[in-house]
Amino acid sequence: TPVPAASGPAASSPGGAKEISVEMTASGFSPSALTVKSGDTLRFVNKDSKPHWPASAVHPVHQCYPGFDALKGIGPGEAYSFKTEAKKSCGFHDHLNPSLKGSVTVE
Repeated sequence: TPVPAASGPAASSPGGAKEISVEMTASGFSPSALTVKSGDTLRFVNKDSKPHWPASAVHPVHQCYPGFDALKGIGPGEAYSFKTEAKKSCGFHDHLNPSLKGSVTVE
Protein backbone atom coordinates (compact mmCIF):
# COMPACT_ATOMS: atom_id res chain seq x y z
CA THR A 1 0.00 0.00 0.00
CA PRO A 2 1.44 3.41 -0.92
CA VAL A 3 2.37 5.67 2.00
CA PRO A 4 1.00 9.24 1.77
CA ALA A 5 3.74 11.88 1.54
CA ALA A 6 2.52 13.47 4.77
CA SER A 7 3.33 10.39 6.83
CA GLY A 8 6.42 9.09 5.10
CA PRO A 9 9.93 10.41 4.70
CA ALA A 10 10.21 13.24 2.21
CA ALA A 11 13.96 12.84 1.72
CA SER A 12 16.98 10.94 2.99
CA SER A 13 20.51 12.16 3.41
CA PRO A 14 23.61 10.01 2.76
CA GLY A 15 23.95 9.42 6.54
CA GLY A 16 20.50 7.85 6.66
CA ALA A 17 18.74 10.77 8.35
CA LYS A 18 15.26 11.41 7.01
CA GLU A 19 12.92 14.37 6.70
CA ILE A 20 9.43 13.51 7.90
CA SER A 21 6.58 15.73 6.77
CA VAL A 22 3.76 16.55 9.20
CA GLU A 23 0.70 18.42 7.93
CA MET A 24 -0.95 21.05 10.11
CA THR A 25 -4.66 21.64 9.44
CA ALA A 26 -7.68 22.99 11.30
CA SER A 27 -8.30 19.47 12.62
CA GLY A 28 -4.74 18.92 13.90
CA PHE A 29 -1.47 17.25 12.97
CA SER A 30 -1.17 14.42 10.45
CA PRO A 31 0.40 12.14 11.44
CA SER A 32 -0.06 13.02 15.09
CA ALA A 33 2.07 10.20 16.55
CA LEU A 34 5.62 9.83 15.24
CA THR A 35 8.55 7.53 15.94
CA VAL A 36 11.77 8.79 14.37
CA LYS A 37 15.51 8.29 14.64
CA SER A 38 17.89 10.79 16.24
CA GLY A 39 19.12 13.05 13.44
CA ASP A 40 15.84 12.98 11.50
CA THR A 41 14.15 16.28 10.70
CA LEU A 42 10.48 16.95 11.35
CA ARG A 43 9.00 19.32 8.76
CA PHE A 44 5.68 20.84 9.81
CA VAL A 45 3.78 22.10 6.74
CA ASN A 46 0.79 24.42 7.17
CA LYS A 47 -2.03 23.14 4.93
CA ASP A 48 -4.61 25.41 6.59
CA SER A 49 -5.82 28.94 5.82
CA LYS A 50 -4.77 30.11 9.32
CA PRO A 51 -1.36 30.18 11.06
CA HIS A 52 -0.17 27.28 13.24
CA TRP A 53 2.71 27.26 15.74
CA PRO A 54 4.24 23.83 16.38
CA ALA A 55 6.09 23.48 19.68
CA SER A 56 7.01 20.82 22.21
CA ALA A 57 5.00 20.30 25.37
CA VAL A 58 4.16 21.66 27.85
CA HIS A 59 2.03 24.64 26.81
CA PRO A 60 2.92 27.50 27.11
CA VAL A 61 6.61 27.07 28.03
CA HIS A 62 7.67 24.35 25.52
CA GLN A 63 10.46 22.85 27.66
CA CYS A 64 9.93 19.11 27.05
CA TYR A 65 12.17 19.16 23.95
CA PRO A 66 14.40 22.27 24.03
CA GLY A 67 14.70 23.90 20.62
CA PHE A 68 11.44 22.41 19.30
CA ASP A 69 9.48 25.65 19.07
CA ALA A 70 8.70 27.60 15.90
CA LEU A 71 8.69 30.79 18.04
CA LYS A 72 5.92 32.25 15.84
CA GLY A 73 2.88 31.33 13.80
CA ILE A 74 3.67 29.54 10.54
CA GLY A 75 1.52 30.99 7.74
CA PRO A 76 -0.53 29.08 5.18
CA GLY A 77 1.73 27.21 2.75
CA GLU A 78 4.80 27.79 4.92
CA ALA A 79 6.80 25.22 6.90
CA TYR A 80 8.90 24.89 10.05
CA SER A 81 11.64 22.27 10.40
CA PHE A 82 13.21 20.83 13.54
CA LYS A 83 16.15 18.41 13.61
CA THR A 84 15.83 15.80 16.35
CA GLU A 85 18.87 14.95 18.45
CA ALA A 86 17.98 13.95 22.02
CA LYS A 87 16.51 10.46 22.37
CA LYS A 88 13.25 10.88 24.27
CA SER A 89 9.46 10.88 24.01
CA CYS A 90 7.67 14.19 24.10
CA GLY A 91 4.29 15.68 23.35
CA PHE A 92 3.83 18.63 21.02
CA HIS A 93 0.99 21.02 20.27
CA ASP A 94 -0.12 24.05 18.28
CA HIS A 95 0.69 27.03 20.51
CA LEU A 96 -2.08 29.04 18.82
CA ASN A 97 -4.63 26.25 19.41
CA PRO A 98 -3.30 24.11 22.31
CA SER A 99 -6.07 21.50 21.94
CA LEU A 100 -4.31 20.28 18.76
CA LYS A 101 -1.70 17.81 20.01
CA GLY A 102 0.67 15.09 18.94
CA SER A 103 3.63 13.08 20.19
CA VAL A 104 7.09 12.20 18.98
CA THR A 105 9.42 9.46 20.12
CA VAL A 106 13.06 9.90 19.09
CA GLU A 107 15.04 6.64 19.14
